[in-house]
Amino acid sequence: MSKLRLNIRGKVVLYTMSVVAMTVAAMAVFFAFEQRKVLETLLSEQLITASDILSRTINKDLAEKNIDDLNTALLSLKRSRKLDKAIISDETGKIIVDGTRKNKKKGHTLSSPYIQDLTNYDGWDVFDNDKEIVIVGAQFNGDDRIGVIYLSYPKKNIKKKLLKIYEKIFYIFLSFMGFGFIFALVFSGRIVGPLKILAEKAPLIRQGGTIPLSVIARNDEIGTLSRTLALLIKDLKSTNDELKDAADTLELKVRERTKELETATFEAQKADQAKSAFLTTMSHEIRTPLTAIIGFSDILLQKDIPDEDRKQIAHVYNAAKSLLIIINDILDLSQLDNNKMEIEKEPFNLKELLEATKKYFVADAEQKPIKFISIIPDNLPEKIIGDTTRVKQILINLLKNAFKFTDQGQVTFKTSVLSLEANKVTVEFSVEDTGIGIPLEAQEQLFAHFFQADSSISRKYGGSGLGLSICKRLSDIMGGELNVSSEPGNGSRFWFTMTFDIAKVYASKKPKEAETKVTPLTDEEKKNIKILVAEDNLVNQKLIEALLTKQGLKFDLAENGLEALKMAEKKKYTLLLMDIQMPEMDGLEATGKIRQLSDYYLKAPIIAITAHAVKGDVKHFKDAGMTEVLNKPINAKELITVLTTYGRHDQS
Repeated sequence: MSKLRLNIRGKVVLYTMSVVAMTVAAMAVFFAFEQRKVLETLLSEQLITASDILSRTINKDLAEKNIDDLNTALLSLKRSRKLDKAIISDETGKIIVDGTRKNKKKGHTLSSPYIQDLTNYDGWDVFDNDKEIVIVGAQFNGDDRIGVIYLSYPKKNIKKKLLKIYEKIFYIFLSFMGFGFIFALVFSGRIVGPLKILAEKAPLIRQGGTIPLSVIARNDEIGTLSRTLALLIKDLKSTNDELKDAADTLELKVRERTKELETATFEAQKADQAKSAFLTTMSHEIRTPLTAIIGFSDILLQKDIPDEDRKQIAHVYNAAKSLLIIINDILDLSQLDNNKMEIEKEPFNLKELLEATKKYFVADAEQKPIKFISIIPDNLPEKIIGDTTRVKQILINLLKNAFKFTDQGQVTFKTSVLSLEANKVTVEFSVEDTGIGIPLEAQEQLFAHFFQADSSISRKYGGSGLGLSICKRLSDIMGGELNVSSEPGNGSRFWFTMTFDIAKVYASKKPKEAETKVTPLTDEEKKNIKILVAEDNLVNQKLIEALLTKQGLKFDLAENGLEALKMAEKKKYTLLLMDIQMPEMDGLEATGKIRQLSDYYLKAPIIAITAHAVKGDVKHFKDAGMTEVLNKPINAKELITVLTTYGRHDQS
């Protein structure tokens, strides 16, 4: 139900009329009640007076039993006083005159509910109840009791008189209400009029107008309020002008700052892009000679050469590998800083990863008087979901540091299952050594970029100080936690905790050995393999030539993507080794165009050869049509695996 909405004048009129109505109504009720009491009292007194007069008038007639005169006097009183009953009895109580209409009770004995025995009654009483007023009085002639007078006045006659009085009171009430309404209208108009003027002028005041002088000049509270409002409006206008000026100034400064920020952001983005491009270019340019150094060093180490020469070549090989690790760390750090590091979630066998990591450091343990302990629990799930490359990267980095900073004692590589549920497993990987340890004050900054606990450590043990920083960042983005506990001289303990989803394992129809076993290429198969190598760098050309020649394979060489495309148009190659960055046409564009040459080349294996392929790059290369990816420096074993796997493409 909606509420009645009134303006101020309506409310003033309503409140005034309510007060008037309640006041007049209370007075009317009080007056009506008093009038009833006064009327009843007055009637009682009049009736008593009339009965007294009657008593004196009929005394002689009653004594002489003059019935006609008694009847005349009684009927006259009844009519004049509008009595209900008017009865006279003799001294024995028998009715001799009855003022009722038909005189039916004449000769009967007088009776009354108020007096049990009227034959011996000698009093004079007045009885008043809700229905009537009754007067009963004994009549005497001297000392002799000669009769009884019985008079009854009905109160319904009083009610009729009261109704007339109430009617007059009601009309008086209406008159007062009318006068009250007129007064309320006039009174409210005097009060609300100025307020109404203010309300009507409010929109104009808001637009810069002023309060009317007629309102301000009043000498009452409204005038005081109006003058105060006028001052407030003046102050508010002044304040608004100041705020507008300040807002305009601020807006101008914001525009200037926004423009400066946009310029700075644009410059920062350009700098970031330039940095990324620089890192990518430098990575490629540095990896190109490193590829040759590592590749040719590896080939030389596999030959029968003098021990002294072998040692020197091994130093070159290890130094180049160390430099390659630093380059990889810098590229990883750049991706982490730019939030471009992609974390994969693929099923992998954690136990196999741990075994492979353990084997990776067996040779390191044998070079020092160090005991290498590896503890792998039996309750590991068969497969879990995560980024196997990044998990392995963290573990290898922690173990490398442990072996680097431990000259004697032992290194313990322990894996523990902290909790195992139906779909999740929480694993803790810990690496504990008995090496030089880390001071407490250095542990707080241990995971910062390029940090070394002591500058002498870098000189003695080498390292860029990036490894732990990258591990910490990788741990965080994978949802894990990497911590350290160490004391100088008592070794260190690093532990990496992470929760993995457990992958569903489905039974394989073939034995594992049958699925992974690849038969080496026969001499006859090698003769039929037609290989196209697209590589623009002369040193890398020579390295690939050496690796393929050692395997007894021949190949055609294209120095760029465009040349590779033209050669593929003329000849069906079993396998294509395609460098990514080449002049005239890069490897990705060349691959796309070669795939369009024929149905044969839609399925032909094209292997990408790149300086540094992260996971995002691998996906990008495969989306462009590459079959597989080989990282530079090319590993002989990986190359043989590729040749064995894809070398039978057109020999079915």
